[in-house]
Amino acid sequence: MFLYLIRHADAGDADPTQWADDRQRPLSEDGAKKFRQAAKKFKRLVPSVDVVLSSSLVRAWQTAKILEEEAGWIAPKRFESLEGHGENEVIKALKPYMKHERLALVGHEPTMSAMVSFLIADDMNRSIVEMKKGSVACVEIDSLQAGTGTLKWLLTVKVMREL
Repeated sequence: MFLYLIRHADAGDADPTQWADDRQRPLSEDGAKKFRQAAKKFKRLVPSVDVVLSSSLVRAWQTAKILEEEAGWIAPKRFESLEGHGENEVIKALKPYMKHERLALVGHEPTMSAMVSFLIADDMNRSIVEMKKGSVACVEIDSLQAGTGTLKWLLTVKVMREL
């Protein structure tokens, strides 16, 4: 299986005067624009996925919807485990999806970097990759066992826009 781990695009800084509940903070105008440009080009590298699981926090959901609109990916499904429940919960909740060939997760830090670290190096406590906002990591896995995945690539928004 190819597992695509996507950190939400840029949402600016938390601002309690605008969003009392940070879960409602949207993508910044510039973040959405840049990720749209990236997604249009990214679809050449990954034209489709079988399932898109996303946090329902506004910024992650908007990122997943951009992938649907611009890359032509399938509509996202809410995946509560990506909403701050920790990496172990995400791993457990992914088990029913292991039958798919291409699975995408759209979420937040530190979960995305920790997932990559766990899958390729069996280490959730030390980040071995930096998932910048809007970046996508592709990890090839046969199981959800720690340290058994292979990092195929990691692309930032800037690189995707240049594809």
